[in-house]
Amino acid sequence: MFSAIVLEATTIAAGGAIVGYAFYATLFAAASHVVQTQTGVTLNPLAWHPALAIAPLAMTITGALAGIVPAMRAYATDVADHLQ
Repeated sequence: MFSAIVLEATTIAAGGAIVGYAFYATLFAAASHVVQTQTGVTLNPLAWHPALAIAPLAMTITGALAGIVPAMRAYATDVADHLQ
């Protein structure tokens, strides 16, 4: 039970990181197009930066850590007492 809840929290955090990347790519591609048409400056939305790897990893780890407290509470709960 404990690991299932922590795994669920980790999966939700990782899914949020993936959706965040998609949102970032869409928003930055649109913004770079507007900047290029108005100023002539070309921005590369696919330019690599270490934060692009560190931030999603940190968010996923934070999500896993956030799932520990609910997992501990669920593990300590006696199901038979709450079925009445």
